[in-house]
Amino acid sequence: MTFGELVALIQAEDIQWVDLRAADLLGRLRCLTLPAAEVSPVTFEKG
Repeated sequence: MTFGELVALIQAEDIQWVDLRAADLLGRLRCLTLPAAEVSPVTFEKG
């Protein structure tokens, strides 16, 4: 998925919040919730 496709999906589905989930080095799940308006190309590529 490209950043443009992500933005189109956010707009088409009227998404308000984006959940980012990843495992840390010890294997624990870490979550970060951002307003959809704050999703940027840097957030998309770097996490």
